[in-house]
Amino acid sequence: MATFLQDLRYAARGLRRSPGFTLVAVLTLALGIGANAAMFGLVDALLFRPPTGVVDPDRVVRVQMQLPPPPNEPAGELSSAISYPDFVNLRDNTKGFAGAAAFAPTNVSVGEGADARNHSALLVSGDYFRLLGVRAARGRLILPEDDREGAANPVVVLSYDFWRRAFPGDSASESLGKPITIANRSFTIVGVAPKHFVGTDLGTPALWLPLGTAPLFGYDARMTRSRFVAWLSVFGRLAPGITRDQARSAAQAAVLAARDDGGELPTPGALGGPMAGEVRVQIGGPPGPGGDRAQRPPPPTVRLSGLAGSRTASIEQPFLRGRS
Repeated sequence: MATFLQDLRYAARGLRRSPGFTLVAVLTLALGIGANAAMFGLVDALLFRPPTGVVDPDRVVRVQMQLPPPPNEPAGELSSAISYPDFVNLRDNTKGFAGAAAFAPTNVSVGEGADARNHSALLVSGDYFRLLGVRAARGRLILPEDDREGAANPVVVLSYDFWRRAFPGDSASESLGKPITIANRSFTIVGVAPKHFVGTDLGTPALWLPLGTAPLFGYDARMTRSRFVAWLSVFGRLAPGITRDQARSAAQAAVLAARDDGGELPTPGALGGPMAGEVRVQIGGPPGPGGDRAQRPPPPTVRLSGLAGSRTASIEQPFLRGRS
């Protein structure tokens, strides 16, 4: 111990004699410690910590599909994107889920004329907030009845930070029920998301919009008619008493049943159809000539994963951007 203290005093005297070296050493250590702390925070958010504001997150699972490999080829990639008809099928026909919801990132123009600014947004299905168990900080959140194509009075939910920036001071309490211009159209502000809630993925959307309003942002309405174009992220909440394996089996059965129906799924009535820009992610090919069932590609394999450990930067995906 005495030797250690002697060495420590000697080192301190040496540092005092070389203040320049001491400053560089301290700054280097500070930068290294700061970088490690930042990296640990990112890894913690990605791998260990469930999204903020989600109720009972262990019961919420992501739904992904893996393409069957061609003959003599390795297994296909696991895709986090799912087509709209497949989402409808999973939502309506998977008994292992208490419900399923879908979302897609986009960018929208908010404001009028020279004051318009681009902001990140999420297009979400009507059960998105309910299945996550999220409660509004002000007003209400998006409901299933808001998720309709051609709604006469489309609605929007603001993030807490965007709400405080856009409506500072006393005007914040008066913002609910007021119109806001998005993509040169009038939307009604119905609520504000809770503070620090950013959804299930990394990134901070400024707005949440009903999925049914996607055609207003230039998305191709035809895309919801095909299960062969995958663009939605989907999650489900496990039904009471159902395990993840049981839910996966039920979801796989729903996918198999849909592939055996002899044709495409019927076009959902609740949503016209989003899809803009280049499509790079698909979950299969179209039926063979004449609709021969034997030539149809095998169905994908359903995989379920927890919210923590599979979070992605959902905002501004290069293959999915709305035009505003």
